[in-house]
Amino acid sequence: MRIKRIVILILFSIILHGCEPLTENHNSDQRQVKVTEFANQNLNEFSPIFFKGETVLVQQREGVPKTLMGTALYSSNNLKEYNKITSFKNHFGQFYANPRNSEEVFFVSEVGEGGTEQIVFKSSDQGDTWQQVYNDSADDLTLANLVFHPSNTGELFLVKNDKIQGIEIIKSNDSGIHWSKLSATKQITMAYQLVIDAKNSKHFLIAAVNGLWESLDGGFSWKAIIGSESKMAIFDPVENDKAYFITIYSNDERCIYELDNGKIKRISIPNALELIDGVGIAYQTSTNKIFTMVISYNEEDSNYNTAIYQLNADSLTPITQIKSKDRTLEEIFFDSTNPNVVYIYNYKSIYKVDL
Repeated sequence: MRIKRIVILILFSIILHGCEPLTENHNSDQRQVKVTEFANQNLNEFSPIFFKGETVLVQQREGVPKTLMGTALYSSNNLKEYNKITSFKNHFGQFYANPRNSEEVFFVSEVGEGGTEQIVFKSSDQGDTWQQVYNDSADDLTLANLVFHPSNTGELFLVKNDKIQGIEIIKSNDSGIHWSKLSATKQITMAYQLVIDAKNSKHFLIAAVNGLWESLDGGFSWKAIIGSESKMAIFDPVENDKAYFITIYSNDERCIYELDNGKIKRISIPNALELIDGVGIAYQTSTNKIFTMVISYNEEDSNYNTAIYQLNADSLTPITQIKSKDRTLEEIFFDSTNPNVVYIYNYKSIYKVDL
C-alpha cells in the first residue's frame, strides 16, 4: 500500500510538471536555476530594449517591403500581452532606453522614405510624445548606434559609419538636446559598438569590421589592438584597464579574449563540442558580475543550444543551457530592479533566467 501511494505521488508530480511546459529547472553549480520562456504570438521579429521588474519595452521593425517599412515601440507588464506605445512609419531604426531612466527613450532612424537618414528623436515620457533632437541630412555617413555614458549622467554619443570615410563620433552633454562633433577617423571601418570605461571616461573601445580599437583620450586618437573583425567588447566593471572582447574567430577558437593593459589572453569556453554559432558578453552594473552566452547548433536534433556562463577569475562557470528551434541573439539583458534575473531572446520568445 505504501509503495502504491508513492507511485501515485510520483505520477501526480509528473502530471503537474507537464502542465508547465514553458518553465524548466536546471541544476547548475549546486543552485537551482529556473528558466521560463515567454513566447510571443502577435509580434514578428520583436526585440527587447529594457527590463524593469515585470515591465519590458520591446521594439518591432519591418523593413520589407519598403511600402510597409516602420519601427514600433511596445510595452508589457507580464511578458505576454503587448501594448503599442508609438510607431515611426516609413522609418527603419532602433529604439534606446536610458538605463538610468526608462522614461527617457530615443529613436535613431537609419532609413527613411528617401534612403539613409541621420535623424534622432527623443521622448521624456516613455514614448507618448517625441521631439526631433538631431538631423544631418547632408552627411553621407550612416548612424550606427547611440551610447549612454556608463557613469556621467546626460552624456550621450552617436557613432556614424562610412566604408570610405571611416567613423564620426557625435556627443551630447545635455541628454540629447544639443549635439556637437567630437572626433572623426578614417582608421576605423564600420564600427559595430562603442564602449566607454565607467572608471575612466577617456578610455574608449570600438569593435569594428577592421578590428578592435582603443582610445585613451576620449576618442580623439586610436590604436589597433587586434586586426580581426571584432563584434563586441566590455570593460571589466572592477579591475582597471581590463576588458573583454569577441571577434569572428571566437567561434572557431572557442574562446573569449581578455585585454589587460595591452596584453591579450584567450579564455577558453568549456565543453564546446558542438558547432559554435555565436558568443555574447555583458556585465551587470548592480552586481559587477560578467555573464557570457555561447550559441551552438546541434545538427542531430536541429536545435540551437544557448549556454549561459558567469565569468570568474578568467574562467567560465556554467549557469544554465537553453534549447530552442530558433537561434537566440548575442544579447544579454538584466532587470534594473532585480539582480537575480537575466534575460536572453530570439525573435519569437524571451527567456527569463532566475538565478
